[in-house]
Amino acid sequence: MWRLLHSWVGRWGKRGVALAVTGVGLYVVAPSLLTVLDAWPSLGDVKPAWFGLVAVLELASFACLWLLLRIALGGGRLLDIAASQLAGAAAGKVVPGGIAAGGVVQAGMLVKVGFTARRVGGVLSSTGLLSTGVLLWRMTRRRARPV
Repeated sequence: MWRLLHSWVGRWGKRGVALAVTGVGLYVVAPSLLTVLDAWPSLGDVKPAWFGLVAVLELASFACLWLLLRIALGGGRLLDIAASQLAGAAAGKVVPGGIAAGGVVQAGMLVKVGFTARRVGGVLSSTGLLSTGVLLWRMTRRRARPV
């Protein structure tokens, strides 16, 4: 009896866990995926050159953020800073803790490459507030344009 139960758990237990993890992953990702798929037909109206421009501007945005972090940290390898920011952003999208968990991932990576935890905490807080402040300032400075 125990041998049969042990073989059944050994055979189907791993598959059950993998199925459960897949189900949770789809549950977390499904709303974002459905939003993208819902907007898919309207992408046909956009000229292809705009996609290239958006990609270049997004890359420039990332590069500016990496340089801001590097200046605030007082140096360091740009590759380490970029990798930590990208990993933190990715974790913030998929981990249940959201952007807070992403910040923990980013801070942990920066501490592992040699920055002090105090400096990393201060820099991530200040650059986050600076980025949000500039965005809010820019939104309030926008003029109403006639239609």
